[in-house]
Amino acid sequence: MQHNAVSAGVSFSNILTTKRVRTSASNDGPKLKRADSSGGSVSKKRKNLIRADASSSSLDRYSIWRRNLPILYDAIIYHGCASLSCTFAKRPARVEEFSVKRLVYYSTRTTATYSTATKTWDKDGKPGMLYVGELDTPSVNSSRRKFISRFIEGNRSSRVSVLKTIIHPGEVNRIRTSSRHESLIATHTDSEIVFLWDVDKQEDRDMGGKQNEGKSTLANVPTLALTGHKAKAEFALEFSRSSDHLLSGGSDNLVCLWDLADYGSSSGSAPSNGYENTLEAAHVFEGHTAPVEGCCFHPTDGGSTCASVGDDKRALFWDTRVGNQPVVQMDDIHEDDINCCSWNPHDERYFVTGSSDNNICLFDLRQTGTSEKPTVLKKLNCHNSPVLNVQWSPHNGQYLAVSGEENLVTIYDLGPEPLSDIGSSSYPLAFFKHAGHKTPVVDFDWNTEEPFSFLTVSDDNHSDDAVTGGCMQFWRVTEFLTRASDPDFVEELE
Repeated sequence: MQHNAVSAGVSFSNILTTKRVRTSASNDGPKLKRADSSGGSVSKKRKNLIRADASSSSLDRYSIWRRNLPILYDAIIYHGCASLSCTFAKRPARVEEFSVKRLVYYSTRTTATYSTATKTWDKDGKPGMLYVGELDTPSVNSSRRKFISRFIEGNRSSRVSVLKTIIHPGEVNRIRTSSRHESLIATHTDSEIVFLWDVDKQEDRDMGGKQNEGKSTLANVPTLALTGHKAKAEFALEFSRSSDHLLSGGSDNLVCLWDLADYGSSSGSAPSNGYENTLEAAHVFEGHTAPVEGCCFHPTDGGSTCASVGDDKRALFWDTRVGNQPVVQMDDIHEDDINCCSWNPHDERYFVTGSSDNNICLFDLRQTGTSEKPTVLKKLNCHNSPVLNVQWSPHNGQYLAVSGEENLVTIYDLGPEPLSDIGSSSYPLAFFKHAGHKTPVVDFDWNTEEPFSFLTVSDDNHSDDAVTGGCMQFWRVTEFLTRASDPDFVEELE
């Protein structure tokens, strides 16, 4: 089942040679609302799109999944919490005899109100928290089937230890980690400011699970407040793997790029928004006509080239060496808002998008087409609800993970490298479906150290119903599935 990734050896400048221009700009303005099934309208704000799927078919699927746990997973951990984002820390794991301990970052929902003027949470409820946790996972192939089948819902797992609590200035919508600086993370809130944190230097604000006890609570001060957006920047956030660049998209239709190496220069730091340590965006890209929902970097070019998608159904590609206008523009590639995108880290030719039209589109960037509507290499219409997140495997470029509002994380096998037969009847196929969540999976992260290991979170939408409770889960697919055709693995079994 495993294949070695093949490098395409194609430079981005050769792929994207001409600027694509939309012939007629829309005069409708940003589409901030979409019709729901009852004919009304619901906010495009992604948190309000999340609805619990407690239908009989969903619960039947969950029951079947529960019965088959021991044959699907090598390890699975349930941790009860209402979270909107999670990620593995980009630090080496601590390996012990029968376990692996790795750092994770996750946030929780809040019941309090945050004041941007005073930078405090009010006295009613619990403030928004950002947690540095340690996840104690069994070593590969060390879990007993009995342990895996003992999947306990609703409780906080003893395998998740909180090492540090940061009181966040606003509720956390998104967390992303730097692969170049192991203690740096960036966060999005319902604010125009993007926050950068050196978690090692932050004060631990552990409240012991208590409420504010009648007092306002001052939030932690971020390492840097990143400015450049003019309105809320809620979800689109990504670090470059090959540079100190950070990318963000917002409801102001802008895409902002920061070079963290600029901090400390005479032009890079000035007090703003009540924060002493700030950094202005090095580039502000203009081209979207509606809120930006997703963004990503080219995997290897040093953070100069990036892409963004949004509610205008566009995918725009940017190059800091050219300017602040898009170098390629792909219009109307979906029939509804585009929520996410990902660039294949093993083969720069392949780019994928996910949309509220329930579809995933895969593009070969050498074949963007000459017409107004670019050529789609493959469309996956295997979902019954909006797609919220897509992520290529960090280990093998033929695998793609997808999550959305149907409570699943689906791993697709797109075929052997270099995806030359992706249009065949055999591929793509849904290689694995994780059905352990009872509410929509709002974020996930693919572990860079272990193939087919994931951290996933679902949101409880402030529901008191136990059936629709939110949680964070760690899970690792058994090697009996992922390495079934690997001769080395078969030999080990013999």
